[in-house]
Amino acid sequence: MEKRFGRDKEALECYNKVLELDKNDYTAWYNKGNILKEFDKYQKALDCFDEVLKLNPEFIGAWGDKGLVLNELKRNEEALTCFNEVILLDPSDARGYYYKGITIMQMGIDQEALECFEKALEIDPDFEPAKKAKKEILTSKS
Repeated sequence: MEKRFGRDKEALECYNKVLELDKNDYTAWYNKGNILKEFDKYQKALDCFDEVLKLNPEFIGAWGDKGLVLNELKRNEEALTCFNEVILLDPSDARGYYYKGITIMQMGIDQEALECFEKALEIDPDFEPAKKAKKEILTSKS
C-alpha cells in the first residue's frame, strides 16, 4: 500500500502540472479526481469531476465516479441524479443500473432497488455485484 500511495501521489503531481499547462484537459481532471477519491478527499474529487463535466458533459465515467463520491458523502439524491445520467447516456451500462440500485437501497426503497439490479442482470447476466445485491434484498425479505 505504501508503494501505491507514493505512485498515486506522484501521479497527482503530474496531473497538477498537466492542468497548469492546459486547464481544459478533462482526462487529467478525471484521473486527478479518481486519485483524490482513493485518498478519501471527496470534496476535492467532486470538484475535479465537476470540471470534467463542464468540459465534457457526456463523459460517462465522470458521472459514475461523481455518483460514487456523492454516495460516500451520503448525498444520495445527488448521486441518483448522476447514475440516472449514466443510464441516459448509455442504457446498456449495467453498472449504471447497479449503482442506482445501491443508492436506492441506501435510501430504504428495496423494491425499486431490486428492479435496478434485475435490469443490470438483464444487460449482463454475469455481473456478480448485482447478483449479490439482488440476493441480499431477497434474503432480507424472507
